[in-house]
Amino acid sequence: MGPGKFFEWEKGQHIDSTIYQDQILLGPLKDFWKESFGDIDEPIVMEDNALVHKKVCIPIRQELGMVCHQHPPKSPDLNPIENVWGYIKGIIA
Repeated sequence: MGPGKFFEWEKGQHIDSTIYQDQILLGPLKDFWKESFGDIDEPIVMEDNALVHKKVCIPIRQELGMVCHQHPPKSPDLNPIENVWGYIKGIIA
């Protein structure tokens, strides 16, 4: 499991590929990747198909040697946090 990180952004700004690239891929994920998997031939990153994981992020992952296995976005079977979001949405509603 990788490090947790809160995004830093301005009010009204949305998380996009560039913010994800700068604050996650080229920051804590890159450092964690090098520390944890430097001696493994083909380590795997699991990401859903969220839009922020596309565009500028694909070449960065390729440069870092990350093999990505995509799965459906908002998949509660593969991403346990989705169950928490469903619970929170139920409470708010």
